[in-house]
Amino acid sequence: MTVYNGDSMDTLQGLEPVRKRPGMYIGSTDGDGVKHCFIEIIDNAIDEAISGYCDTIHVTFEENGYISVEDNGRGIPVDMNRKSGISAAILVYTNLHSGGKFENKNYKYSGGLHGVGSSVVNALSSHLELTIKRDGKIYYVEFVDGGQLTDESYPKIIGDCGLNETGTKVRYKLDAAHFQGAILANDWEIKKEWLETYLFERAAITDKLKINLNFHNDISTYEAKNGLADLLAIPEYTEASTPIMRAPLMFCEEGTYRGQKQVWDDLNNKYKTGEDGKPVKASYTEVIEIRFAFIAQDKLSPPVPKTFMNNIRTKNHGKHYDGFCTGYAEAVRSYAASRLKVNHKILNEDIMAGCQVSLLAFAQDVEFKGQTKDQVTSQKVATVGSSLAKEFFSRWLDTHPASAKMIVDKSIRAAKQREANAKAKEEEDQAEVGSLGENLTGVLTNCSQSNLEETELFIVEGDSAGGTAKNARCKKTQAILPLRGKILNTYKSDIKKTLRNKQIRILASAIGTGLGDDFDYSKLRFGKIIPLTDADVDGAHIQLLFTAFMYKYMPELIQKGHLFIAETPLYKLEKKGAKKQVVYIKNDEEFHAKYPNGIPHGWERSRFKGLGEMNPNQLKETAMSPATRTLKQVVYDEKQAEQYIQVFDNLMGDDPSKRYEFIKHHVNFSIN
Repeated sequence: MTVYNGDSMDTLQGLEPVRKRPGMYIGSTDGDGVKHCFIEIIDNAIDEAISGYCDTIHVTFEENGYISVEDNGRGIPVDMNRKSGISAAILVYTNLHSGGKFENKNYKYSGGLHGVGSSVVNALSSHLELTIKRDGKIYYVEFVDGGQLTDESYPKIIGDCGLNETGTKVRYKLDAAHFQGAILANDWEIKKEWLETYLFERAAITDKLKINLNFHNDISTYEAKNGLADLLAIPEYTEASTPIMRAPLMFCEEGTYRGQKQVWDDLNNKYKTGEDGKPVKASYTEVIEIRFAFIAQDKLSPPVPKTFMNNIRTKNHGKHYDGFCTGYAEAVRSYAASRLKVNHKILNEDIMAGCQVSLLAFAQDVEFKGQTKDQVTSQKVATVGSSLAKEFFSRWLDTHPASAKMIVDKSIRAAKQREANAKAKEEEDQAEVGSLGENLTGVLTNCSQSNLEETELFIVEGDSAGGTAKNARCKKTQAILPLRGKILNTYKSDIKKTLRNKQIRILASAIGTGLGDDFDYSKLRFGKIIPLTDADVDGAHIQLLFTAFMYKYMPELIQKGHLFIAETPLYKLEKKGAKKQVVYIKNDEEFHAKYPNGIPHGWERSRFKGLGEMNPNQLKETAMSPATRTLKQVVYDEKQAEQYIQVFDNLMGDDPSKRYEFIKHHVNFSIN
């Protein structure tokens, strides 16, 4: 039996980064961030329930802004952690990446794998209290002002309890100073409607768990009778109906994953490498559990999935859902081909049409996309899930031939509808003509979304950069428009000459608003217009040409904040070895500021000759992904209108002497 005590906790770093950049740890500081803090605390209690140590959780929302979560689990250890020299309970709430979940010794499966949640909530709270029942004693710890102990002698014993009476109560009040986004949006208070859905989901996916909610003295209890099936909207059929299935299919099995992972060197505190410098890997096996409730209907509507990983709701699904879909679809395709002799191509999305699934997977050391854990990225979950789902549905289809035929027939209808929609879209794209009559087919790579708050148009130079950008983009929100060479200097061209230029006509057609007197803001097609250029002099010149064009013929787009400049890197610094490291540098100024003494030892510097030389992942990371890029919005100030005219006259006008004087006084040629 594994001992769960103070030495079960590990620590990696302290709390200060959370208060400086809370959004990095909770996703945002709006209402979603407020909810995320609550989720982090209750998920700790649910982890105890997953492991079989807890069957009841009490949640209380007080009128004074305090929230408390109390479980009857084992109680956080209060004894000394030998590595840190402080109580384990204090360690968990004052250090990032501290907890009993890193080595899978104390929790076989856990949602809070990163040991971040408890300490992050403490860092963002004005007051937090711990009351712990353990070993026949009641312990108390109090923090204020983002994790400061009010008494260095904590944890204190404040009473006695039975030896079998254990658990943890966390009572906290978030500091409004860290959640101005939530306050401004009037989303500071968690709504009961959201709580009801969230807590019922938790009860439905956790065996034998009851959650009691006291929401400002309004009492509710959440306890599921049918587990995952309670999360489906099960249709009611008459006796005369012939549905695919009347009741959901329930599944719970374990599968074995066999893979390899790097070997950790405890002595040197790093991953082991061989004589050739390559990582040393060892084979391992892991048991992964998959549970789901599933129902298929004879409909062509999109599937309705609700997915969870280690009891965490994954809003954007991920590999566990991908694995389920693949396994189910492969079983259906195999049945269609072998039993029904169907040769029509049916895709996963056709087969999943009209389906509902509540999916729960359990695995160790799961990787998520981002700290908010909205999406699972661990491929091993997809591998096992796909195999288990395919085996289960293959057996079920064989023993239910009437239902199997209905599923295949429905999938073929969905495939034909998808093909018809694609053909209609292709015809629409082929006929797509911009506001100036330019056919954009084969030129503009459009995005599927049309909401101005989400869409972005990237203007790139040449087909090479265009090809890289197309592979790096988000197809839903990002469109790509490659232009050949530098556009016309429209600032010193009249409207007739401007409209005769094909590249300008293509550009204006893609934007959609028209030019000059024909400008119509309501026809704008993209919320962000972004010149994506090389990080050199030519790139800067293209940015200036483009800005001048918009300033002269589409000024309202600049005034309303639609023009942005993407910062692309000029250099890549790379350190090769067991732990490959890459740093991108935007320009010479940044390089000399960061490395005044030259390139660090062991690093190599290479210069990007152009965007087309970058691979899609590099371009996405440095310039296109909203999560990692740097965009500069071109801001218009009415008070400086005359200065703008002066600058454009100097840089873009007919008098070269003005450019010479501007360059002489404003450009520093000393950095190279």
